[in-house]
Amino acid sequence: MMKGTFDGQIALMGKGASVASLKRDLAGNGMVRIREGELSWVNLMGQIVHIMGAKGWGKKKTTFEELSTSFTVQKGKIFFPDLLLLHKDIELRMWGDIGLDLGLRMEGEAHLPPSATRGLYAKGWNYLKDEQGRLTIPFTLRGNIKDPQVKISTRLIERGIEGVLEELLRKKLR
Repeated sequence: MMKGTFDGQIALMGKGASVASLKRDLAGNGMVRIREGELSWVNLMGQIVHIMGAKGWGKKKTTFEELSTSFTVQKGKIFFPDLLLLHKDIELRMWGDIGLDLGLRMEGEAHLPPSATRGLYAKGWNYLKDEQGRLTIPFTLRGNIKDPQVKISTRLIERGIEGVLEELLRKKLR
């Protein structure tokens, strides 16, 4: 499901002789960094770009230069407060949890360069750019890790409305 060069520290404890008891009682924490890797089970960046109505990301998997995160394991879930995935000039920041039953519940932000979002700026998405000119798209991942559902977060609409209101206020003050 994941390939790459792994580096990190993991400390786990558990008890029980069955997989079910280990899933329930496994606890610990750690940090990992994976370089030159891929998530073969999801085309995360492509799905986000596609949902926004742009083209330019046709890969079948998510490749990355670096994935780094800290995590905590408890009560059958792995909690990620700060997952960062970098691919050239694309950056994904995520937080949430993955259950040991493979259930997925994550929030995130994709920071996409103009080269990956051709045509979106003409459609009014310029209110969602960050300081570096990248389009910032909040998203959610839900479902099973083998077939996650990627959806744009309602925070996108909120930030777009804020941007429009700020521009109207600036025009009014001039």
